[in-house]
Amino acid sequence: MKKSHLSISGYIHLMIILLLLLEAGWLYSLYHAERRDFRYVTGKFIEDAIKEEIHTCPIQETNGLDDFSMKGRLIMTYTYKGKYFHIDTNSQLFLVFYRRKLYDFNRESWNIDSLAAWFRHFCPWEDLNPVFIRQDTTGKIIDRYPADCRKPYRQPDFAQFQLGNLEPDTLTAWFDFPFNRFWLRQRYGLLLSIVPFLFALSFGLLILRWEKRRQRNHLLTEKQLIFIHDLKTPFCTSCHIEQHLLQHVGEWPAEKIHEKLNVCRHLLAAITDEMTQLIDRSAGYWGTNPETAGFDLRSMLEEVAARYGGRGDASRIAVDYRLDTPIVQGDSFHLSHIIGNLIDNALRHAGPEANIIVICDADRRGRLRLTVEDNGTGIPRRLHRRIFRPGFRSAPTGDNHGIGLAYIRNTARRIGARLRLDSRPGHGSRFILTFTPGQKHRSRKIHLSPRFYSCFIVAIMFAALFWTGNLYIADRRAFVNEELPNLDEAIFKNNTSSFKWREDTNCFCNDFEAKTITVTHNGQDTTLAMGTHINQSHIYRGLYYDLRDTAWRVDSILPAYRKYSANRLPVIFRRIDAAGRTIERAGTEQQALFLPVECSLPLGYVEGHRLEVQLAYPWLRLFSRYGFGLFLALAGLSVTIRFNRIATDMARRQQAFIRFQREEVQLFIRSLQPRLRDIRYPQTADPEILGETLDRNIGIYRELLGQINLLLEKFKTIEWE
Repeated sequence: MKKSHLSISGYIHLMIILLLLLEAGWLYSLYHAERRDFRYVTGKFIEDAIKEEIHTCPIQETNGLDDFSMKGRLIMTYTYKGKYFHIDTNSQLFLVFYRRKLYDFNRESWNIDSLAAWFRHFCPWEDLNPVFIRQDTTGKIIDRYPADCRKPYRQPDFAQFQLGNLEPDTLTAWFDFPFNRFWLRQRYGLLLSIVPFLFALSFGLLILRWEKRRQRNHLLTEKQLIFIHDLKTPFCTSCHIEQHLLQHVGEWPAEKIHEKLNVCRHLLAAITDEMTQLIDRSAGYWGTNPETAGFDLRSMLEEVAARYGGRGDASRIAVDYRLDTPIVQGDSFHLSHIIGNLIDNALRHAGPEANIIVICDADRRGRLRLTVEDNGTGIPRRLHRRIFRPGFRSAPTGDNHGIGLAYIRNTARRIGARLRLDSRPGHGSRFILTFTPGQKHRSRKIHLSPRFYSCFIVAIMFAALFWTGNLYIADRRAFVNEELPNLDEAIFKNNTSSFKWREDTNCFCNDFEAKTITVTHNGQDTTLAMGTHINQSHIYRGLYYDLRDTAWRVDSILPAYRKYSANRLPVIFRRIDAAGRTIERAGTEQQALFLPVECSLPLGYVEGHRLEVQLAYPWLRLFSRYGFGLFLALAGLSVTIRFNRIATDMARRQQAFIRFQREEVQLFIRSLQPRLRDIRYPQTADPEILGETLDRNIGIYRELLGQINLLLEKFKTIEWE
């Protein structure tokens, strides 16, 4: 499997960012849908205000001529200021042209302030502050509301509305979408959508918080494995020295034997001290934070160099310390093991006459720089990246497990350092480690059960589901608002018997003083308030149905609706009486549509009939209107799911790594301490006693080296970063 260079916490951060973008995309799409619906509804209020102002403005004497006639259809002709207008239609356009005719005749007395007052009368939102501007055909502003307002530079919310036929002035309006209306319309949907969003966000933040809590334990278990890996070098060195002593125990003088034994004692003491320190830290006795504690870097480098320089061969290790002060802030444990591994790697590849220099200085940016330079054969450039991969070996045989450099790189990243290689064949190698002293470690790894990531992604999917539902409901409402004028037009078209008396209708009377309309049907009077002219137009439209003849059929509404609407999806019309019984049905043969959009339109006032309409919702409309937002949302959700799978897989691999450390590594460390106590170095140079002791020590070393190699071989089978 290809390894990812991004940590789990990085993936969690990316998922949280994608979640925020996802929520923002859904919120914007929903807001955009509600804003479009608000523009449509407010535009209807403005049209009603225009109609009312046209009908109520003072009538002027004109030289025009009205000529209405009924010859199976509506005909209107008039002349104004030498201009002639003629309309012959049987649709609601007749009413539009008639209102424009009134504007032509009363244009001079038309008042935009009165129009704004009528808009306030119809509009329920008192805090809405619209801007109205009336312009002539040349674009010259005739009047405006408010009087001191400037023409906004953004696109109008109510496009140019033609006012007259012969005087085609236009009215344009701008208004802001009130957020409180958006909240009132979508508060339950928003709350239902925000709850899983907050759950997903809390899961992500909880994962990051738990990462910080468990980082210290992870570092401790990691240090244990580093410690075991680095035991090979002192154990091999001591074993080699003692084997050499065992071969020459009767030949060498006592001083030389004691010198070699002191090297072994020093290595054993360093191992014991480091192991004790590691156990103490694991038990919680830190004293100070190891990641920011001050330590003597110069002494540490010299100690590491002395530890690896006592092999008895011709290799030479020197320390070139160029800083002004030996005390720095940092993690001495990881730094000492990084430098030790680099020196050990140089000794193994540079040969018995290796010349190694450890340089400590500062770069141009003030960061501390540690360079381990050798005089080996060098590394080809094509291998510079591969040598840091787990399991990579420069030679297929030998005791090299291919773990050291990979672990060094990961450890360097963990402490905020950067490790790079500068090497060419024939010119040796330079491993350069740069870091900022005192910089706190940033947690990068996380070890949680994969079910937490599953909960995280499930919460995101629930949030996306609720947002989709809200957007779907808002667009259904917008679809109904767009189809209502077409339905009204179809019903009006079906009322072909306008102004014709039915046999059971005895009286139709307008009382302009009382402002009422009375229809007598089968001896019963139905009285309705006239209200405004807009209300009267609605009443007369309903009375047209009450005045219908027996030829009125629902079947004729469907072709009229198809004529005015671009919707070609299935539709069902049902005419319902006052008792709720179906009188007749028209439309598709399907008894029920899948998730239909339903609306109910009153047909008349006398009998209480209504027309129930079921429209098939055009699902592709969501993609055509909100395609880009849906694409981004689905893409973000897909990427989030992908990140979740990667994070889950990384968590599984890291848990296997931690389980190995706890079950195998800690068991070895607990058994190592008593084994090290069994190693003894006698003060006497008696060949018999010394030979017996050295032989026992060599057996212990070989046993421990076998256990270490077995652990490292098991470790190679685990997938890790």
